[in-house]
Amino acid sequence: MPHFDPYGNPRPCVGCEHFAEYRAGGSIILCMYGGRAQVNAQPEQGCVHWVRAIGSDDEKKAKRRA
Repeated sequence: MPHFDPYGNPRPCVGCEHFAEYRAGGSIILCMYGGRAQVNAQPEQGCVHWVRAIGSDDEKKAKRRA
């Protein structure tokens, strides 16, 4: 069972440093927290071990075409 954030701040696994890959069509993810493989059944919520992945939001936004 994942360690839920008691404050209700969802932080999706896909933006986490520990995210490894989606499994089962995206309904679960493989997490590498602590150097071992774990499964998180609610990737849209994340868990208390969430750490922002370096460079995950550093890209400039694309300009809109007129």
